Amino acid sequence: MAGYGYSYVPEDGFVAFRKDLETGEWATIDVVPFHMDRPIPEVAVLVEAPRRVAWKVALGWSIEKLAEVLRTVTADELMKLDQAWDSSERRLHFQIAVHEESEDKATAAAAGRLRAALLAGAGSAQNALPWDKEVDFGRKQVKLATAAPLSADVALLGLTPFMDDVAAKTEAMATALRANGGTGGPRSNRLREALVDCRQSFNRVHDDILWHRDHTVPGAQADLLDRLVAPMEALIARYPAGDPKPVVPVEPVVPVVPVVPVVPVAPGGGATPGS
Repeated sequence: MAGYGYSYVPEDGFVAFRKDLETGEWATIDVVPFHMDRPIPEVAVLVEAPRRVAWKVALGWSIEKLAEVLRTVTADELMKLDQAWDSSERRLHFQIAVHEESEDKATAAAAGRLRAALLAGAGSAQNALPWDKEVDFGRKQVKLATAAPLSADVALLGLTPFMDDVAAKTEAMATALRANGGTGGPRSNRLREALVDCRQSFNRVHDDILWHRDHTVPGAQADLLDRLVAPMEALIARYPAGDPKPVVPVEPVVPVVPVVPVVPVAPGGGATPGS
């Protein structure tokens, strides 16, 4: 398999190729049964599909795999969402604590009921839970707070904005965790693997199209192959290889040979006096 320069194409270049698969000659290839938006191998069916379908599926699946990794959330982003959730929980805890000190017995009683039902430990123990458990906890809080009988207590204490904030922060965490897939190893590793897969798929399909074009007599079918490979070649052209770095000449190193003094020898084999 030849290399056509796809190693210089960045992630967004491959993802943008989705548009090329939806226009021109590529758009005429029907791949609906193969779920391009859900890259699930269907080898038994795909092996019987027309070659052009296999080409489009190979490119589409590799692009979707890369796009899926790019949609994931980094550990730092998750940490920020977690900190926002923790802050939301602390605000709710502090508001309930203030009302617990109310001189109005109904207000203090309502606050006590909400603490027992919505908070953990001393009031913010839920902040120490794993991220997915925090999502579960937050959703349970919202469900309890918006249903009778606790909804009346929430309304009495004016805690609806605080519960809305908990709901928003909880769903933000849930969305991030869902996009991240929960597992699969460090994002950088998965991104590198997806990018390599994209490059290999594009090289393989490109190579196969050119092989078939070289073995097709001039005419409609050869023209079709040209139209298929044209956007792939345009993709490569948009990201040319960088210019080679200039070679800096290095001066040769001349070894320094130490000079050994010659001691004159007097007749008879002795050293010259004074030496």
